[in-house]
Amino acid sequence: MHQVEPASRAVRTAAWTVDRRGLFGLLGAAAVLTACGGSPRRDTSTASSPNPTPPGPGPATSPPASGPASSPASAVAHLGGAEVPANKALDAADAKRLARLVNGHWRGSWHDEAQRSGTADVTIALNAARRRATATFAFTGDLLGSPVATQGYDVDLLAFVLRADEWHVTTPQFGAVTIAPGGVGSATATATSIDGHPEIASVQLIGTRIGARVDVSYTIKQTSGSTVKGTMSFSARGDRPAAPALTTPGGAPAPGDVQSGAYAASLVTGTQLSRLAGVPLPDPRSNGGRLEYATGIDISNAQAIKHDLDVDYSVLLGHSAALTSAFWKTTRDSLGDAPPVAGPWLDARWYASNATLYVHATPTRMLTVRFIELSGGASSTSAEHVAAAIARGLTNVLNRGS
Repeated sequence: MHQVEPASRAVRTAAWTVDRRGLFGLLGAAAVLTACGGSPRRDTSTASSPNPTPPGPGPATSPPASGPASSPASAVAHLGGAEVPANKALDAADAKRLARLVNGHWRGSWHDEAQRSGTADVTIALNAARRRATATFAFTGDLLGSPVATQGYDVDLLAFVLRADEWHVTTPQFGAVTIAPGGVGSATATATSIDGHPEIASVQLIGTRIGARVDVSYTIKQTSGSTVKGTMSFSARGDRPAAPALTTPGGAPAPGDVQSGAYAASLVTGTQLSRLAGVPLPDPRSNGGRLEYATGIDISNAQAIKHDLDVDYSVLLGHSAALTSAFWKTTRDSLGDAPPVAGPWLDARWYASNATLYVHATPTRMLTVRFIELSGGASSTSAEHVAAAIARGLTNVLNRGS
């Protein structure tokens, strides 16, 4: 269990990067996160004044007549600008492979905890030779508390830096969006300044692609402080999948939420984490994960960094109590004489060699927690104390949801 594999390590200066395999999954997920609209952040060493966007290949394809009714599309948004250096852009060979992954009509559905629901349709046509894409996003129902107008996009992919820690996007539908790659095949996004919605402070989304399916979980944060959580699912197989159930902390989360890290990040807020740690920390962010991390065990990772303080934690989800118990026994044995730590859990061990607390929290949940002072390293005592406090809080949340 101490071989945890998050998407990014606990290094303050490390940027989230994505390899080409990850990019294919990212763009598939990013399509439903409206990443096809806007310009990515450019490498500052090569940035220049943007050139006028050249004429596009024409309007994006609208959803087929058999699709759901939706608001009429507004004018196609032409997006792009100065092209990035060739060695930083998507090449033609990869564009062909990407086109096979993302092209087509992605049918979806959504629902939220405010009892709202509807359909979602994304059509994508990527011209690999030109490295240019057209796309249309259409939704039915009051997705943001009112309908979202259908929008077409025309995107110059040569304006995108292939490897970037994040992309800054502007869309007519969802305002200013910041997108970051997570684990392989996943992405996170935050939307702000949404036109016509002054009551919305932000919309936070996490999308994960597994095969020909994309699952999205999202949280709408109101300026009043209240939140509305929802989920979406898309399929390119011709079916229209039902959106995943809204999960509770101790319940069975959607596979995409586990793989992206959204499940782990959802367990505590920054305010709660700060109270547990005794130091100011932001909301945890998704940090990747893996389905079948071990036989019958999935893993979901989260991270919270502020200045020189870093908290990394993982939630390991057992498919049964027996599988969880067997995995914990193997882990405990591998920790040797690591001392036990008292708490509201079944067992816990502090492993000083890598300053990590290992916890058998509930019959089907395990945890690893690390607290790090990046400027010089916390003392063993303080690191253990803070990690244990955070683990107690997480265990209590898991027990309440069981």
